Amino acid sequence: MNALAKHLMHDAIGVCTGIAGLALLVAIVAAGDAIGLGVGAMIGGSCAFGVLACGLKEAVARRGDRRSAEAREAPLSSHAPAPAIVPMPYFVDAMASDFDAARQAGFAPVTSLTEAQVLRQRAMRDREKRRARLTGVSPTADAAS
Repeated sequence: MNALAKHLMHDAIGVCTGIAGLALLVAIVAAGDAIGLGVGAMIGGSCAFGVLACGLKEAVARRGDRRSAEAREAPLSSHAPAPAIVPMPYFVDAMASDFDAARQAGFAPVTSLTEAQVLRQRAMRDREKRRARLTGVSPTADAAS
């Protein structure tokens, strides 16, 4: 069911209920006894009071709308500042790799075991090259012997 059909169904149920209530009221009042007339007077009075209250509510709402419209049209006070043009802030488009490059306080770098082994091997090769330069011996000659 679409929304329109749902609303029509609700409206139809409401109309049927109203007609049934009105028929019941007419049947009670048409009986002519004291209780029927009393019930009819109470229902009729409450219905009239409800219509009067709805009319009063609408009148107050329209008056309030009129007052708010007049307040919107009132000129601004002279103490109001002139409108200012505010520049749009500049936003940097940062990716995760930008944050990885910079060291952030409170975060320790995580090194994998493989990366640690590669760093140790590289450091050992650098030490051997330095030692070979200082002593004049080829680093490959020590490895061959």
